Amino acid sequence: MEISPALKALIGRQDGLVHRRQLQDHGVTDEAIRWALGRHWLMVLPDVVATTTGRLDARQRLVAGALYAGRDALLSGASAARWHGLTSPARTDHLRFLVPAHRSARRAGPVLVTRTSRPDEHAWHRPPLAVCAPARAVGDTARSTLSIDDATALVVEAVQRGVVRLDDLRHELEAGGRRHSRALRRALATAELGVWSLPESGLIEVLDRSSELPTMMANPVLVTADGTRLPTPDGWLDDVGLAIQVHSLRWHALGADWEGTVSGDTVYLEHGITVVAFTPSRIASDPAWVRQRVERIHATLQTGPRPTVTARPRISLVTAP
Repeated sequence: MEISPALKALIGRQDGLVHRRQLQDHGVTDEAIRWALGRHWLMVLPDVVATTTGRLDARQRLVAGALYAGRDALLSGASAARWHGLTSPARTDHLRFLVPAHRSARRAGPVLVTRTSRPDEHAWHRPPLAVCAPARAVGDTARSTLSIDDATALVVEAVQRGVVRLDDLRHELEAGGRRHSRALRRALATAELGVWSLPESGLIEVLDRSSELPTMMANPVLVTADGTRLPTPDGWLDDVGLAIQVHSLRWHALGADWEGTVSGDTVYLEHGITVVAFTPSRIASDPAWVRQRVERIHATLQTGPRPTVTARPRISLVTAP
């Protein structure tokens, strides 16, 4: 079947995919479409045609979903979050697209088209795809999960990697209303404490249950009396100068270098700072033991001199562009 240069160019821009309406607009009849299907083309979604018969790759599946969802559709949810480079959302074949409220909601195979009365004015347009902006993608993904841990992991990763600002997430939370916002609200509150990982969030919850400990600072900036900047501990009890570390290869890979994280413990000792370290699995499996150990060390340190180190909250995560 002969197709025009303009149609051929359109198909090329759409990764080998085309909508039936686009074919018709370029003079291809329904009879010609039926003839090509099963021979050279494949119907992958209602009215969406692949101009090859091979398996679609990940990007082609996104494009096919966008063509099915139609004009003004925005890729949203976990697929949009992964499109922005985040790894916390689980891989899924499910694709969610948002369309304006006057359009119809529908579903075909893995593609779910839902209506929204709150259009994303900051969406990223990368033809043939349009994708929700990072804050909206993270917000919608967190709202769709019942797991506070999953939402926290996503929000912390997005902020840590500079994909989104906390200010933008706060705006997204309030703009989206309270419905289904519990996990996102909790995750954002955790991230605003300066937490850099899900295990650190667990540590804060464990130590907050203590009646003997002050509030733990998460990832503070430490500076010695002569102005030397020290490595950043995961947690800090400022009244006695106690550094608390969560030694997790997976989570520290998101931020500081793992070797630097471990060697940093010795730097603290050089400046008279006591360090106590835990693994994420120990925090999760035996929180009482973790809390009691910190309480014992904290009580012991109260009888001695505090290291001459100044600590300040790491507020840059909230305000940095």
